[in-house]
Amino acid sequence: MRLLQVRARTDEEAECLMRELALYSPTRSRRAVLVELEERSESAVLGVLAAVETCLSANEIASVHVELDGRSYLLAMSESFDPLQARRFVQGSPAARRWTSS
Repeated sequence: MRLLQVRARTDEEAECLMRELALYSPTRSRRAVLVELEERSESAVLGVLAAVETCLSANEIASVHVELDGRSYLLAMSESFDPLQARRFVQGSPAARRWTSS
């Protein structure tokens, strides 16, 4: 199992994430939204990241922190979601320059 955590800046942003990620049965602890992924597949993580990106874009949320596999990243709103960049993020590739480690 893989735990993916998304940390929002406000309660309103966390609530938006809860709604957008409802398909994944998230839990919430303050401003952190937790998603437990049964499978370790890349496609499962990409699905969650796409849902987070949808929430950011639709609600003009500037950024959220994403924690996965012991690493923390900043996911910022962009004009378009790039699956190739997300795939590099999931694989932990050093080529994932767009994802800012914090």
